[in-house]
Amino acid sequence: MPCLDDDAIAALLEGALAEAARAAAFEHLAACPACRELVSELGRSLPHPAQPEGSAPTLAPTTPTAPATPRALATPRAEVASDPLLGRQLGNFRITGFIGAGAMGAVYAGEHTLLGHRVAIKVMQLDALGPERRQQAIDRFVTEARALTEIKDAAHVIQLHDFGPLDERRFYYVMEHLEGHTLEEELERRGALEPGEALALLEPICAGLEAAHQGKVLHRDLKPTNIFVEQPSGRVKLIDFGLAKRLGSGTATSGGLGSPIYAAPELVLGEQERIGPASDLYSVGAILYRMLCARLPYDLPPEATALELFLLPTRADPVPLASRRPELPAPVTALVD
Repeated sequence: MPCLDDDAIAALLEGALAEAARAAAFEHLAACPACRELVSELGRSLPHPAQPEGSAPTLAPTTPTAPATPRALATPRAEVASDPLLGRQLGNFRITGFIGAGAMGAVYAGEHTLLGHRVAIKVMQLDALGPERRQQAIDRFVTEARALTEIKDAAHVIQLHDFGPLDERRFYYVMEHLEGHTLEEELERRGALEPGEALALLEPICAGLEAAHQGKVLHRDLKPTNIFVEQPSGRVKLIDFGLAKRLGSGTATSGGLGSPIYAAPELVLGEQERIGPASDLYSVGAILYRMLCARLPYDLPPEATALELFLLPTRADPVPLASRRPELPAPVTALVD
């Protein structure tokens, strides 16, 4: 493999390389001191997450995505009143308001034109992307829709109502409307949870994941921002299957890695043959650790480069939960550790 150029290194650190390319890049870095030095130099210019005691940082950078579900029914705002999609009908659904946007998609509020129930409508946004990233966005969008159709009888997975082309270059899909907040928002607000609260959240997370695996779907990007807590019911749903992969096939998005700090080592390294249901379970363990400790399971070195932080789950041993919260019941810490 030839040496990595700046674009390839940036894509590696952003988690934007496909699994095979990521694995090849890491193999080359192991044998090429010049490229390792170049990665370190480029990494110094990227944001570095600090981890003071009691905090729970998010490793940057991560793959940007549009909000998966609305917090509440949106109404047209002055700054988006001119959006040509507002009021447009897509199949049996009409767009009624703007929710938010990310790098690859926008989410709108909508309603069924005959039945009147509320929905969320996700629309692709490709104008700011180059040709390669545009194709990745299309692959991710279609993959998410297909993955959701494979998951049956899933009370704890976001439900898909419709999918189709918006025009010649864009797709949309219609999801159930959710009101509430992400687990990330709850943990940011509350910090460490009591064991009973954490385990009560863990049960539906695992139920949703079991339904996905029974449908032969790997999530591959489980993290607190992709877990939604409905209000006032408290029901938990898994969202954002944009990096999903069907078990037993090569079907997945063409590139991208979610949050490396919650990912299993084989996901970070792109070791295709090792990626399976246990990879998702690794992420569940990291999430449970965060819920119980308000910290990630690793000590983040203060002077680490971006590449070292990116590779942290593959090189560092997790800090035992019992050492950080010795007051927790032994069966709880044993479950995590």
